[in-house]
Amino acid sequence: MATIEDRIVRRIDAVRQPASQEVSDQGKAAEAAVIQFFNLIPGMHIRAATPDEDSGKSQIVKDKAIDAVAYMNGKPVLGLQITTATDSVARYEKRTDLLQRPFIRLREMKLSDSAIPRALVFIEAKAIKDFLSEKDFKKQPAMALQILSSCIASLKLALMNTKINAEQHAINKLMTVLERQKTEYN
Repeated sequence: MATIEDRIVRRIDAVRQPASQEVSDQGKAAEAAVIQFFNLIPGMHIRAATPDEDSGKSQIVKDKAIDAVAYMNGKPVLGLQITTATDSVARYEKRTDLLQRPFIRLREMKLSDSAIPRALVFIEAKAIKDFLSEKDFKKQPAMALQILSSCIASLKLALMNTKINAEQHAINKLMTVLERQKTEYN
């Protein structure tokens, strides 16, 4: 009979196993899926981040860490970092970065514009693989809900970290839009 320590080690090893090749490396597909999803939300538009905004592995050093920018009424309202990382260390680093820097300013913004909140969107790589076979969010409601829930949780964090009325109002308005979208996928 295996000891408790043996079972714990096996569980840790199972968690640390790399994702199978068929579901790993879905980052670009995840970004494309999130962009497609946000472009379906009435009144919203989303674009991929510029190289300056998404600087890959050096992003923390360069103070940029987004993969896409969402707009409402022609103004940037949300910077999204999208990941399919399964490694707990990578996820922890991304969460820590979001906690330390919940807002971002884009080069396109005026000095008078408020900073926009960042959102960390975790999507399971397998969900992306499934989505690629049938690109319909109505048939993949779990993935749509995963995107929305990640964004709303990040916005709640940003709301707790600002005392600026304009930022609070913008976050509440965006959360209302995203909460309304959730009802379409429940």
